[in-house]
Amino acid sequence: MAMSEKQILETLAEVVTAETGMAASQILPEKSFTNDLDIDSIATMTIVAEADAKFNIITPDEETGSIATVADFIALIQPRQAISERLGAFLANEYSLESSDLVRAEASFEKVVGVKDADELNALFAKVFAEFACEVAPEAHAKIKKIGDLINIIAANQK
Repeated sequence: MAMSEKQILETLAEVVTAETGMAASQILPEKSFTNDLDIDSIATMTIVAEADAKFNIITPDEETGSIATVADFIALIQPRQAISERLGAFLANEYSLESSDLVRAEASFEKVVGVKDADELNALFAKVFAEFACEVAPEAHAKIKKIGDLINIIAANQK
């Protein structure tokens, strides 16, 4: 089930607390990572990586720089986490996987569903994009190497 904003905040606060040692109660949506929480860029990168693992997403490098506040990060995480959950269930059903928990953002399609041939991948992507009501140009398919890449393309192209 997709997480609520409050659940994401609580989980994100756990990640920040583990990295910085600050109290979870200090991690509020309006707080700036650098100005209010005094978190440097290296710690921020660690927090992003740890949050990615917790939420089963991959934060695109080009979007990491736009994360100024806790609310910014929550806004980036929330749709991707929901897509991750739904995509996991879809792939588990479509490929008779034991569990949707096997669908990890950092995993390749070959590892998760046994698909590596370009034609099979394109057929898979077509099904997924239809399921998520996305319009994605076929040339974009070549950029999808991992489950997390697909999550990000869906997030960017959902109507």
